[in-house]
Parts: sequence; C-alpha cells; structure tokens
Amino acid sequence: MKNCKKAPGEDGISRGILPRAYKHFLNLINTLYNECLRQGCFLNRWTRLNVKQVTTPGKKSTTDPSKFIPLNILNVGRNVLEKLLLNTMMHHVSVHKQSPES
Repeated sequence: MKNCKKAPGEDGISRGILPRAYKHFLNLINTLYNECLRQGCFLNRWTRLNVKQVTTPGKKSTTDPSKFIPLNILNVGRNVLEKLLLNTMMHHVSVHKQSPES
C-alpha cells in the first residue's frame, strides 16, 4: 500500500492497519473478500464516505467556504475489494482474449 499515513475512512480503519490485521486474521479476511466476489456483494458500510473539508492548495486557512474543497475518503475495505475485482476482471479478459478475426 502506497501511503500508510492517509486518513482513515468512515470505519476508522487506516491503510496501515489492514496489512497487520491480515497477518493475524488471514483466513477470516480471505473468506470475507472471496464471499464478496463470489456473491457479487458489497458491504453496506463500505459504501459510506468520510467527507473532510480541506483548504484549497495555496490558499490560507480561512472561514470563507469558497476556500475549501471536499475530500471524500473511502473505506480501506472498499479499496481492497475494488482492487481485487479489477484484478479478477483483468485476469479474465487476458485469459479469454480472442483475436479480432474470431
């Protein structure tokens, strides 16, 4: 994972926690993600966002609303599932790739 210092999502789990949890709960986490992929489901809690207001880069901190931009922080579990889904789809496409003449 690229940056373990990124803010946690709505669930409070940061990117740095998941790799450590995976070492201790390997079977549980694998089962959770495999079942999500098998059933085509997405946990409801992973659909919620943690929205933070941050000042626009280069702007001084102020109370003027136009100086802020919303930052949508997704849950780590969602990011992992999306990456797994993307990798699964890319593998399927590469394995079942047909030539243009087919």
